Amino acid sequence: MSYPDQHDGWNPRSADVERFTEGDCHLLARAIHKRTGWPLCAFKLADSCGNYIPVDHCFVHAPLPDGQVPFDVMGLWRSTYAFNNWWGYSSSGGILIYDTWNAFLAAGGDIWATPAISSYSYARAGVIAERLLSHYEIDPRPENVTFLR
Repeated sequence: MSYPDQHDGWNPRSADVERFTEGDCHLLARAIHKRTGWPLCAFKLADSCGNYIPVDHCFVHAPLPDGQVPFDVMGLWRSTYAFNNWWGYSSSGGILIYDTWNAFLAAGGDIWATPAISSYSYARAGVIAERLLSHYEIDPRPENVTFLR
């Protein structure tokens, strides 16, 4: 799999990209969410009852002066269109947004409750979250967090 190269010098290890794009993205999103308070997001899909459920990829929305943009293991996406396109979703496909981890778990059920790859992903998610925030000079202290609604 080739990865987009448009992330302001952020260069994650290929093993981390694989871990957090092919199974444990929810753990990285949770680690970033815990440090920033930014909303958890996932692409949406209608289930057999017509309810929307989170699928495929979990990330957070980062606040920028001109709007919210996706933030995941690949870094800060400057274009939501590029992000959606890279993941194979149309910009009209939509995402689900959750303010809390419990709300996210309730919507996704068991799929998001545990690591898909290994329990090591919990620890690695914390390391990568810290590195991402440091790279983009984001201060994760609660008094400096911007909460988006």
